[in-house]
Amino acid sequence: MKKYFRIGLAIVVVGIITIGIAYGDTILLIYRSINAFKEEHLAHSFQTMYEIQPSTKISKGEKVSKFEYNLVPLIDTFNFRGEDLSTEAFLKETKTSGLLVVANNKIAYEKYYLGSDENTRFSSNSVCKSFVSALVGIAIDEGYIESVNDSVAKYIKEFRNTEMEKITIKDCLQMSSGIDFDEATDMSKISMTNMFGISKMKSIVKFGLAHEPGTYRAYSSINTDILGEIVSNATGYSLSDYMQEKIWSQIGVEKDAYWTLSNNKELANGGLHISLRDYA
Repeated sequence: MKKYFRIGLAIVVVGIITIGIAYGDTILLIYRSINAFKEEHLAHSFQTMYEIQPSTKISKGEKVSKFEYNLVPLIDTFNFRGEDLSTEAFLKETKTSGLLVVANNKIAYEKYYLGSDENTRFSSNSVCKSFVSALVGIAIDEGYIESVNDSVAKYIKEFRNTEMEKITIKDCLQMSSGIDFDEATDMSKISMTNMFGISKMKSIVKFGLAHEPGTYRAYSSINTDILGEIVSNATGYSLSDYMQEKIWSQIGVEKDAYWTLSNNKELANGGLHISLRDYA
């Protein structure tokens, strides 16, 4: 009996060691990411996520267009639904890390909180989706993508000969792809499997359709993941390289930006990290 126990224990140990060797870096990344999203770490994490997770730099251009300043004091209170609220209390309650107000092309107010400053690259979260949609428009303008009415399967081989062929680029831009995906429950699953090397596009196909594309709008981050894949496949550029060449090096930003990666691809649905002035 002891002999079989020792053999079983040895197999378990060997299995753990094998998994550690094969997926050690990924397991460590998952641990760091989970730790970063703890409530007490969030403010710092959203300022440094591109250092916590793998990322790629998006370089600024040679010409910098800096804002002029016409500073005015921030109001002490504001009215919301008939109630006067303290501006300072509101910023504290909402855990605001930075506030920048631009009026008439000049900075009217700029202040940083929770350890941030003008050099901090704040996580875009879903604001990143707007950048990706802009890259789709540029790719259409340059002829890499024929039309927003193209099937997504034209640019993503994993979708061919599946019901995903019904989905158009426009459907994804409008969050009306109809994919049977729940943002609240499915996002973490698909993100986790992607970190272990499974293609997001292969995972997305398995969800199938809950609605006819173009008939029902439901916010879903995988729509933008699909758009990011299309831009990359159609242009031959990585998202960060296309962003750098067509936008970031052209608009006079002050600082380099960063784009976090998942399975060596840019996180299209929310991975950009940009300074506050450059957002403006």
